[in-house]
Amino acid sequence: MLKISIIIPTYNCGNYIEDAIESVLCQTYRNFEIIIVDDGSTDNTREIVKRYKVSYPQQIKYIYQQNKGASASRNRAIQEATGEFIALLDADDELVPHTLEKCINALSSSGAEWCISDLWHIENGIKEVFKSEVPNERYLYNILICDFIRRTPMFFKKSLLDIGLYDERLKARVDWDLNIRLIKAGKKFIYINEPLYIYKIRKKSIIKNNYEQSLYYTLQLLIKHHKKMADLRNKEFSRIYCYNLKELAKEYFVRLKNIYYPTVCYREIIKYGLKYLFA
Repeated sequence: MLKISIIIPTYNCGNYIEDAIESVLCQTYRNFEIIIVDDGSTDNTREIVKRYKVSYPQQIKYIYQQNKGASASRNRAIQEATGEFIALLDADDELVPHTLEKCINALSSSGAEWCISDLWHIENGIKEVFKSEVPNERYLYNILICDFIRRTPMFFKKSLLDIGLYDERLKARVDWDLNIRLIKAGKKFIYINEPLYIYKIRKKSIIKNNYEQSLYYTLQLLIKHHKKMADLRNKEFSRIYCYNLKELAKEYFVRLKNIYYPTVCYREIIKYGLKYLFA
């Protein structure tokens, strides 16, 4: 039976991590390990995890490190993993009971290297399904326009190692970056058309509190991937780059009243818009 390593990075999630761990322990697929990387928590996370570790000493591994960020925590756990497959779970989210079984069966039968699923989105007591809008073809083109993937619940470990794991320089949009690199590398995926992940929005969600940081790292991601593709003087990629810059500039100006970054974006739009016109 193939082994799955479930990775849970955590930082001050003592109020939530118990539910995350329980959602793993209740899985219908049983050959797994749980690797929890504590990124310098100052709450009761350590005590909660160590209590579980006493009950499940062979299945739970706890690693404490100085604060380095979620991507560094994930990378540390992947490197420590002994399973052939990697499943990702944030400490304030949960898996549905058959997530591991569904994913490993889909990957084993299809020859794919990673899988995509829908998710349950819970905010203010409202629970709804968010679906991945997976296109029929031209995956690289479409993933550069926007991240059509709601959740990537499982990967072959080797596939993640092949592309260099998570980019620790990015503090936001790390999943979009990883998905782009997987598709660029030709890693085949399979779409499981049902919600296998429970994504919970907290009142003090990092995503909401650090919106400006998210926009900044979106710009870094565009420079990393989209600009590089646009530099090939390809009309389609130049157009995608300009479109994303325009949307980003709009967010900066409308939501944050920021003028500097829209100016940077529109300089690039003019430059690459001309390349698109005269390519």
